[in-house]
This record gives sequence, C-alpha cells and structure tokens, in this order.
Amino acid sequence: MFNVKFPTSIIFTQNSTEALNLIIKGILRKGDHVISTAIEHNSVIRPLIELVKNKITELEFVDCDQYGFINQQKVLDKISDNTKLVVINHGSNITGIVQLGFLIFYWQSLILLLVQD
Repeated sequence: MFNVKFPTSIIFTQNSTEALNLIIKGILRKGDHVISTAIEHNSVIRPLIELVKNKITELEFVDCDQYGFINQQKVLDKISDNTKLVVINHGSNITGIVQLGFLIFYWQSLILLLVQD
C-alpha cells in the first residue's frame, strides 16, 4: 500500500502533535543541536524548549523573511558537527506560506534528519 521495503518501520499516531513529539523526544540525545524556525507550531516549539530547559539539546531558530519564507542558506549556515535535527514546517499555520519543497532534497544528502511537517 505504501510501497516501502520494511512495512514495520511505519508508525501510525493519533495526530501530528503525537508524531512530532515521538520524533523530537525519541531521536534527540544530550549534546545534540537542533535547528528550527521562528514560525513553528507549538507541537514543535514546546518539546524543543523543554529539551533545552533540561539541558539536553541546543536549539537555534531561523527567522523567516517578510513573506514568511525560510532562507535555505540561513539554515545551512547554522548546521554544526552536532546538528542532529532540522525541523521546518511545510505549510505554516501562522503565515499560510508553503515552504519550497527543494529543501527536502538538498538536506537528504547531509548526515542529519529533516522533519518537515
């Protein structure tokens, strides 16, 4: 149905918030660096802030431009040796902007995980 090699690697959740929390809290470990945007949904911001408060992860935000778009180069400039996760919403509930899909293809070549909700 999903055309995947290992169907057991698919996880169904009740909603996006649960899925994002599983990813964020399940992947990140002490010392990991995360990049996200200033226009993320609370289901991303809250668990990331919690990990920072508990001194588990480092977090950097990338601002959007005047139209609500994220500049790819600004994100790439923030990537460091301990960057484990980049979280960028695909369609913003704040601005209504849909981020450009080419971001996914570029980051797939890097050794980190991109979550685009």
